[in-house]
Amino acid sequence: MPITPTQVSFTTCSNSHIDDRLESAISLWKKNRKTLGPFPRGAFEDHAKNNWIIYLLEKNKVEGYLLYRIARNRAAIAHLCISDEVRGQGGARVLFNALRTSIDDGHCRGIEVRCRSDYEISRMWPRLGFECIRNISGRAKSGSELTIWFYQFDVHDFFYDMMPRQDDDDLTWAILDANIIFKLSNPAEIDSEEALALTSDTISPYTRYFITPELFVETERKINVEEKKSSNKFARKFEKIETKRTPFEEFRNILTPLWDNIDHDRDRSDLNHIAYTAAAGFQNFITQDEGLLKKSEIIYDACNVSVRRPVEFITELDQIENFDKYTPRSISRTKYHISCPSFDEITPIAKEFCLPSKGEKRKQLEAKIRSAVASPDKYKIILISEGNDKKVALLCFKREKDKLSIILMRHNGNVASKTVIQNFTWSEIFSKTNENITLIELVDSNSKHLNSELFQFPGFIRSEKGWLRISANIIGSIEEVKLKIDSFLNASNELSQSAKGGLKRFISNYGESASIYEEVFWPLKIRGKYVPTYLVPIKPVWALHLFDKNLAEQELWGADPAKHFNIENVYYRSPKPLNMAQGERILWYVSSSKNKRVSEIRACSRLLEVETNTAKKLFKKYKRLGIYQWENLMEITNGNPHGKVMAMRFYQTEYFKNPITLENFSEYGINGQPFGPKLVGDENFFKIYIDGMKLDGK
Repeated sequence: MPITPTQVSFTTCSNSHIDDRLESAISLWKKNRKTLGPFPRGAFEDHAKNNWIIYLLEKNKVEGYLLYRIARNRAAIAHLCISDEVRGQGGARVLFNALRTSIDDGHCRGIEVRCRSDYEISRMWPRLGFECIRNISGRAKSGSELTIWFYQFDVHDFFYDMMPRQDDDDLTWAILDANIIFKLSNPAEIDSEEALALTSDTISPYTRYFITPELFVETERKINVEEKKSSNKFARKFEKIETKRTPFEEFRNILTPLWDNIDHDRDRSDLNHIAYTAAAGFQNFITQDEGLLKKSEIIYDACNVSVRRPVEFITELDQIENFDKYTPRSISRTKYHISCPSFDEITPIAKEFCLPSKGEKRKQLEAKIRSAVASPDKYKIILISEGNDKKVALLCFKREKDKLSIILMRHNGNVASKTVIQNFTWSEIFSKTNENITLIELVDSNSKHLNSELFQFPGFIRSEKGWLRISANIIGSIEEVKLKIDSFLNASNELSQSAKGGLKRFISNYGESASIYEEVFWPLKIRGKYVPTYLVPIKPVWALHLFDKNLAEQELWGADPAKHFNIENVYYRSPKPLNMAQGERILWYVSSSKNKRVSEIRACSRLLEVETNTAKKLFKKYKRLGIYQWENLMEITNGNPHGKVMAMRFYQTEYFKNPITLENFSEYGINGQPFGPKLVGDENFFKIYIDGMKLDGK
């Protein structure tokens, strides 16, 4: 029977009384002294006095122990010993988890262990999550080798914060799998040719290669010591990526279901390589592992990492550097269906989106969904599907007078589903109502790890339950806005005093900045403090994919979901000498084309950033946003990768209920059709905005 996590005990002893469990641990050590090495009795007693021994108990009998010490902000395991009777039943993991839980206090950097490389237990440490740091010579006369393993905790690290990021240079960054490193280190091997092409003079000037910590776990499995040393020496020529443990484990949990079984060390390493790559924010992973390559599509959907053969990576890189050699590719599209779940769908939906890893039970989730479906007057529940039966995302909102609670916010974990659900949430929590201030609160604590990106936008603050935000659906002066929000906070019975105090301090930090107020309390609009607004023309094809849902619905296949549903997006155009800045407003004028008659102002957004640079640099920087392919930028620059392009990154888009037509532009002080970004006066902006959003009487 497997050992359960509760079968551990922390025990101390005094000079006058030696605990019986300590005596049992010493007896276990004596039986395994050959591998554990010499250890004086007094050392056992000192560790017990410091509470540095954890015992594994089975019916109050000591069946194992873990002996460690704390020094220099890290724990060092000296012994991990399990009796023959229960060995192989998970006792080592139970003891390690008990140690990890007890010392991970935000200050301890991690756990170190030194183990002979030729011992069988050495294979256990990477299975527990340890990284292989280095090899050193042991003390044995036979010339043994010790491996230093380290389990890292998440603590603030100045050097980690100073690590290079992908935007720091113009190169394309990529992670190399262990099989690529091994082939590069043995160029004479007959099958190394494809890997060697990665370091050719025509490719290497445009790339920067990295490795993950898992590579040294793979080299550690090599039996030949000299071969291991050679591989490690060669691998250390490359930069090793550094990641925090929390995002690594989150991606590992997301990716694990993609492997049917993880029974072999090689499969475990493959999984860890991809999890490290995703956690570090890399998009390219280069391998010749056929098993990983077969999973390339589902891996990309899950974590936005492109798993490629060397030849595929080289071809795409060459396409960017030598665009004229390649044929343009079309934009991919798909179709999503939105519905309210029927009663018969509740059980399969709960099965799909339940999070047992967070302690959630399927029956509990079923009960929540059933209550929401049965009470449409109180709840709004949305099921988003792809095709006929693929469930992509589930949302449940409870809207009260002055409060919107996000009860459920679930998705299936891939990149497209995450962007879709965040867009729908964003749209719902900022839906327009008349003269209203709303408290928005996420109460689905189980899903916080799935949707953390959404709550990084300005305005969200942590609360006792998760995240909250104030949405001010009003137009007014700074003074009026401050008064209304303050009155709302004072009257609210939903907020604790600490939350109210935090929000008031949060509000007071923004002074008189109208643009910041509009961003933090969006869709708030401030009168009397001039916020520059630009009327920006955009072609229907780009409006369709970037933000215009009505245009997208007119297309048979709809817009590209992973791009169209982004909360933030990017629009490229030819550069203009305009001093547009963060926080300013954009009015989108959708022009007409041969196939689409529009000529209307259809939306309003907030500018996050505007940058003019070469097409090559901007495409690499903003590739994750927008729907532009490389060839689309080449159309702007007439095929010159170094030609100048303007990138406008925007978010907080509101779709006009009543688009403003070109024929009526004169009523709003606009002279004719705009052919480039055009400054709009403050008074005219509010006329356009109020009419476009149908805010009569404001």
